[in-house]
Amino acid sequence: MKKLLGGIALALFVGGLLAQPAAAQWGYIPVYTSPAGYEGLRINADFGMGINDDAKVGEDSPMAFGGAIGYGTSNFNITGLFSYVDTKVDALKKTPSFGANAAFTVLKQETGLAVNVFAGFGMWDVKDEATSTSQVKVMNIPFGVGIGFAPPSSGAVSFEIWAAPRGNYFSQDVPALSTEKINLFGFGASGGVNVNFAQGFGIHAAIDWTTFSEKTEGQSVYPKVSPLQVGAGLHY
Repeated sequence: MKKLLGGIALALFVGGLLAQPAAAQWGYIPVYTSPAGYEGLRINADFGMGINDDAKVGEDSPMAFGGAIGYGTSNFNITGLFSYVDTKVDALKKTPSFGANAAFTVLKQETGLAVNVFAGFGMWDVKDEATSTSQVKVMNIPFGVGIGFAPPSSGAVSFEIWAAPRGNYFSQDVPALSTEKINLFGFGASGGVNVNFAQGFGIHAAIDWTTFSEKTEGQSVYPKVSPLQVGAGLHY
């Protein structure tokens, strides 16, 4: 039973899709977004990790390093994402995850208030280090609304603070344990700050929380889990 729950916790906390200053991410990286949006090409580099018991594997905090490339217009942006997850489990391979997301700004006022809607997907396949057989397969689909405030600025630095409640569809298959495929629907929220400098560089940071209720599927019981994770990164 301990092995089963560990596998579930590991999969559930792939991190919600997540979102770059565009709309989505994963692999223990928070769900970022930028309600005000951006224009042109954007490149991101990110780090994220789980910080509470539900986001850990044993006593260790899995970590992820990711990158993203996106393109935005005045009210729409789309992003492709990649992350590399260190599960902190010796028997499992360090695992890549992939995905994409899109966001549409529905309100942008001169006061700096902005609202967007976003959706994305992410997937990963955790494999055994020795045999390369699949241990956990995950599909994660977050979708939500971002609310941000970016006060007008004519100086060298501008910033945006934001919050984003969301829904999360989560699909997990654990073939190594011969468990049934599980489909979960949960809720979450993230919030953070995006800081931009006149030279084009910027930094961003966020905290992210998601919760999935207990569910029984066949003979398996999936416990309630509520992971908390933090992240930070650079963008240009």
